[in-house]
Amino acid sequence: MSVFHSIPKSFGYAIAGIKTAIKNEPNFRVHMMAGIAASGLGLFLGLNTTEWAILILTIVVVVVLELINTAIEAIVNLVSPQLQEAARVAKDTSAAAVLLSALGAVAVGVFLFLPKIFWLQSLLGLSTPIPTSVAVTNTVTPLVVAENLDTPWEIAFLEGGDMMITERRGKLTRIGRDKTTYDIKGAKETGEGGLLGLALKDNQVYLYLTTVNNVNQVVRYDFSGDQLTNEKIIVDNIPAGQNHNGGRLKFGPDGALYVTTGETGKSSLAQDKNSLAGKILRVVNERVEIYSYGHRNPQGLAWDTEGNLWATEHGRSGVQSGYDELNIIKQGANYGWPAIEGDKSAPNMESPVINSGPTTTWAPAGMAYLDGNLYFAGLRGETLYQYSIVTHKLTEHLQGVYGRLRAVSVGPDGYLYASTSNNDGRGTPKSGDDKILKIDPKSLQP
Repeated sequence: MSVFHSIPKSFGYAIAGIKTAIKNEPNFRVHMMAGIAASGLGLFLGLNTTEWAILILTIVVVVVLELINTAIEAIVNLVSPQLQEAARVAKDTSAAAVLLSALGAVAVGVFLFLPKIFWLQSLLGLSTPIPTSVAVTNTVTPLVVAENLDTPWEIAFLEGGDMMITERRGKLTRIGRDKTTYDIKGAKETGEGGLLGLALKDNQVYLYLTTVNNVNQVVRYDFSGDQLTNEKIIVDNIPAGQNHNGGRLKFGPDGALYVTTGETGKSSLAQDKNSLAGKILRVVNERVEIYSYGHRNPQGLAWDTEGNLWATEHGRSGVQSGYDELNIIKQGANYGWPAIEGDKSAPNMESPVINSGPTTTWAPAGMAYLDGNLYFAGLRGETLYQYSIVTHKLTEHLQGVYGRLRAVSVGPDGYLYASTSNNDGRGTPKSGDDKILKIDPKSLQP
């Protein structure tokens, strides 16, 4: 009977202890304020969902244990002498639990916050560097070799030196002695979609296009006697959207066709290996494999002389923007979108070689490699970027001079060719837009 009588008393002691803790215990209030401060720091540094869950759980554990410990301390002074020894043991045990949880909270804090702080990250060699050495030069004077185009998306060269250009509205244009235009059946310009990528090989033309059925495809034509014939779909049912369609086509040194695809604004698709969206694909003998995944909107592809595949990728957009990327692509690797971006890192995910940082937007598009340098176009950045693989220096050319830039290719003459993209609905068209610019790479040396 005495046991049943003691139960209400125990509850009474517990309630009295909790009230005392909330009202009088400064440590409890300190931990609450520390939790709020940590949450604010997490918001500022941009924790992802998993990191937020770990942070909140850690704060809750410490606060609850501190509350229990303080309540027990109050109970020690309230219980009968017969129970005080047991209460003191409970108090010591709970105090030890608070100490261990506090140490754990410190460890969690170091784990979560240290990689977010750029200068400490750099010191530890964990960072994805934001270029600190950026030179700007507008002394280059390109030669305009074609104009009055409509959103030229890609530039490639035939064996005789003539240019082939895709125009997003659905036109394939050949520029040489004469200008010839081919209407590509089934291509439809919708948002950022339309006739996008272009690659040439063995008298065949490969095109990446958005169809009237609202899917993206890779299509191959035979090209002979100025005629496109024998159309064949090589890759079908790539998800399409108003935005983030990827679209670059490049043949690699291994002879395979590489294809970039966007996640169409649905970030979860980038991590979905059952979807072709948000990937870099490799096509061999019409067999399609996912070469890398976790991409948001990869746009440029280029190989250096060591055989490394590089890719440009659009970072977040909207009000925040920033965190555009330059990556080295490894087969089978996960490039983290949407779990990580910018300077963040995570197990089994690749971080970029460099990124634009949280306040600068490149909106990087086409890319070409030449003599130890990667040249990539900036849409919103309105710049031709030059990244030295040797010195890791980023140089900006033509900043704001020609507006939005999209395609970059190396011609058979060793010159760089870049396209403007001021008719794409996001630029301010100038007289003669859109243009193809011929640039002497010797004039671009920083």
